[in-house]
Amino acid sequence: MVSNQFFVKKGPYPLKEIIKAIDCTNNYSNVKDFEIHGVESLVNAKENDMTFLNSSRYKDVSLKTKAAACITSSNLSKFLPNKCIKLNVKNILLAVTKVSKMFYPKADLDYPDINLIDSNEIKNKYPEVNFGKNVFIGKNVQIDKNTFVGSNCIIESNVKIGKNCVIGSLVIIKYSIINDYVCIKDGSKIGIKGFGFIPIGQKNIRTPQIGKVILGEGVEIGANCTIDRGSVSDTIIGRNTFLDNHIQIAHNVKIGTNCMMAAQVGIAGSTTIGDNTVIGGQAGISGHLKIGNNVKIGGASGVIRDIPDNSQVMGYPAVPLRDFVKMSFAEAGIALEFKGEGVNEKAFVISCANPEYQLEIGKEVLAIDPIYVRPTEVELLIGDATKAKEKLGWIPEYDLKFLVKEMMDSDLHLMQKKQYLKEGGYTTLNYF
Repeated sequence: MVSNQFFVKKGPYPLKEIIKAIDCTNNYSNVKDFEIHGVESLVNAKENDMTFLNSSRYKDVSLKTKAAACITSSNLSKFLPNKCIKLNVKNILLAVTKVSKMFYPKADLDYPDINLIDSNEIKNKYPEVNFGKNVFIGKNVQIDKNTFVGSNCIIESNVKIGKNCVIGSLVIIKYSIINDYVCIKDGSKIGIKGFGFIPIGQKNIRTPQIGKVILGEGVEIGANCTIDRGSVSDTIIGRNTFLDNHIQIAHNVKIGTNCMMAAQVGIAGSTTIGDNTVIGGQAGISGHLKIGNNVKIGGASGVIRDIPDNSQVMGYPAVPLRDFVKMSFAEAGIALEFKGEGVNEKAFVISCANPEYQLEIGKEVLAIDPIYVRPTEVELLIGDATKAKEKLGWIPEYDLKFLVKEMMDSDLHLMQKKQYLKEGGYTTLNYF
């Protein structure tokens, strides 16, 4: 969070006062005292700021941080620069929460804006903006020319909206910067407090959410979407990215340019998605992941690990589409290899182990039809079962390999039935 016009900030605070507040495990009595100006992400932290490191996944950026001090653990402190003071604690997120509340005491709740004014009373302030009925606007809101704001909208204090934007009815925007040519459809909520809680014993502790939402130029947000503001860093959706209806984007998520997401996609906190990525409907993506550029994720997939550039994945857990195809053909004793790239990629037979299903070696058995290169519509939502395992002791009975086998057994049985009828002189219909 490089700048923050949305929250009242306190401080600075002496480093030793912060050390005392977070119950460090080491003795820092000999550390030279100086003022800490704020808490920031590893990337955004400056020489007088404090940051935090709670996972080795971020070691590449943690080694480059400019922060004066970092809340971390003894086993992670090695991933920080020597000049950075390592503040080792038992519970990193709890310590960060305590420090964040010191600087931003009112950021743990989504306090309503009580300074709203009916747009009819301040139309002279926005002479080139078109307002519907019953629109309420907070203090210091900036709205550029040729923007339309639908009826029953709320735009809270300090929000910035660019030119030529279209804001549908019943939209709420807070803690956000909206760039030019953005379209937000009816019922969406932008800048809502992220789902930040820390379970301590029998109690959940709210974590402050002091970031904002930034929508790049030409972004389109579908109806009834929710985009959470960042916890420390910002939630960012890149230029010309389109979101369908009923999509949830959690705090600190970074989405690149020219992406497309079908309805009911859910992206957990602090996940980064590259440019030109397409995500099918009802796909779920876990937190703190890195999804590369030019990735295609099938509908209803559950993504629980990083995905490299130019990948196509589907299923739960999401696997490369090539692997799924290979597993399917393997059930019939047929081994494949893939050649080509993109829409020109094809699969060819390299061996047939089952005497019932003999195909010519080198035969092309799969190709991509560009007509169908798009997010797929699905009827089933498949999510992350981690909580069910941890809290209920539930263990899944079936894995992907079993499901592929079951699918192929059914398809092969149907094929044998049709072949039997055909050999008996009957005509069978194929609707696909």
